[in-house]
Amino acid sequence: MCEKFGLLLDQIIKISLEKGIINSTDIAGMTPNEILHLEDKFKVKLPDTYKYFLSTCGKDGGELINNSLVYCCPSLLDLRGEVQEMIEEDIYDPIAENAFFFASLLGVYYWYFICDGNPDPDVYVIAERNKKHAQFVELSDFIIQTLEESIQR
Repeated sequence: MCEKFGLLLDQIIKISLEKGIINSTDIAGMTPNEILHLEDKFKVKLPDTYKYFLSTCGKDGGELINNSLVYCCPSLLDLRGEVQEMIEEDIYDPIAENAFFFASLLGVYYWYFICDGNPDPDVYVIAERNKKHAQFVELSDFIIQTLEESIQR
């Protein structure tokens, strides 16, 4: 699962380089220690799929990431707080303590997964004025689809 995801992510990066969307200096991954620090900060154990993403382009992904819904550090660190602000203004379904927010659109839609030991968990979305959380696809599919869309723009 993680191997297939890694190959697809590498292919998207290669296409982005060939199209001139990014250059090789745009891509910066997080070190294993930085990923551990992120897990400690949010008190979660991140899934393998997401750790691979972070190790590849978790610090910077240039326009590949800037044109997508998926966040890199340090912007990634603010997503949970943004969601907390949104839900404090109204009543929403509860958010699990081990939820990890990793993507957003216009500060209205926020995507997250549950850190429960699944190496490729399902992704959920919470949106402003939508009290229920909707289930999406697996994390690997969400990331690949989102990045593919960002290189087609």
